Order: sequence, then structure tokens, then C-alpha cells
Amino acid sequence: MVVRSRIWSVVAGMVAAILLTVVAYLPAPSEPDTLTVTVLPVGSPAPSPTSTSTTTASTVLLVGEVGNPKAERGQWVQVTPTDPPDPIRSATPARTEWGHNGTTISGRCTQWEPLLELLAPSDGWDVGRMSRLMNRESACCPQLEHADGVWRQLQGGDRGSGSCRFSHVAERTHRSDVGLLQINGINYNPARCGTGCVVSATLVELGDPVVNVRAAAALCAWWRNAGSSCYRPWS
Repeated sequence: MVVRSRIWSVVAGMVAAILLTVVAYLPAPSEPDTLTVTVLPVGSPAPSPTSTSTTTASTVLLVGEVGNPKAERGQWVQVTPTDPPDPIRSATPARTEWGHNGTTISGRCTQWEPLLELLAPSDGWDVGRMSRLMNRESACCPQLEHADGVWRQLQGGDRGSGSCRFSHVAERTHRSDVGLLQINGINYNPARCGTGCVVSATLVELGDPVVNVRAAAALCAWWRNAGSSCYRPWS
């Protein structure tokens, strides 16, 4: 009996070592994936077979005391790579929060300040100042909802409500200014800036708040490198 007990002990040790090796060599998820681990109930049928892909679920059989102490002996543990929340998407407010109706401090666009902070140029900028400039330039509206229900980029001269509903065009002399920070055509239109455009985006693309704030950061960095102020484009 002693010999048999020792044999089973050795076998159990070998199995545990093999399982640890299998777990250690499971393919790591490619960045920026993370892992979601689900322990299935005892007696559950095995999920889909182990996958060698880093983009699909992987399944391994673990002994309770090996690898995952929360798993019972013989349980299946499903390891699924999942994408973490997109920080830029998380920092972008919903359309219901756009405009003056969505800010918590008068004269600023507080709902856009997380995005201003996240997409700041490498040398930074004053988020509060940029927020005030944004309020002045676009009333916190990257786009306006028109009568046909379509949201279109806010252009210079457009007027709208506190919730970004289009009203009318007050003047047409600054129609190349676009978006949250009213990026001017001299910075993105090849017909005006030739091969020296600082911003690589079209008028329509600049209606996207993320593209617009990135364009503003590029302009800030360009003017700063030229020995001027980050805020020169809005002075």
C-alpha cells in the first residue's frame, strides 16, 4: 500500500507539472487584450476546444489546487481574451451631453475636458483654457442636428441651440472653420496650405470631436515649436 501510495503521489505530481506547463505555454493575448476567466460549474460539459488563436476563447482543464485555487478538481476553466474599454471612447460624451446644456460650469465645456486632457499635445496645454476657447468657438457643439435628423459638422457662422440643434447660418465668411475648436481651412485645405498643411483631415472629418481635438493639439505643438504660443490659432 505504501508503494502504491507513493506511485500515485508521483503520478499526481507529474500531472500537476504537466498542467502547469500547459497553462504556462498558453498563448498570451495580444495587446491591448485582457483576460476574462470563467469557472464553469462542476459537471459542465467541456466548452469549445483549446484554441491557439489569441483572439478567440481558450479552454484548459485545471486540477483544483493547480493554477486556480477557486476551481474544483476536474472543472473546466474558460479563459477569454477581451478588449479593455477604449479610453478615448470613454472620454467622449454622448450627444445628449453636447452643447451648453451639457456643461457644468458656465463659459466652459466641462463635458469635453476629459478628452482635452487625454489628447493634449506632448508638452501639454491648459485644459481649462482650452475648454473656455472651445466654449467661445463652438458652444461645445462639434456638430449640429439639422431638420432632416442628420448631424453635420459645425462650421463658422452656424447657429444652434444649447443642445446642438441647427438654427441658421448667421454669416458665411468663415465657413472653413469647423468643429469644436473651429479649425481653419488654412491648416487642412491643400488648396490653401499646399504641402505644408499641419492638419491631415478634411472639413467633414474635423466634425468628429476626436479628430478635431487632435488637430488642435497638432496646431498647438506646431506654433510652440515655431517659438510662439500654443494658443496662437485662437488668439
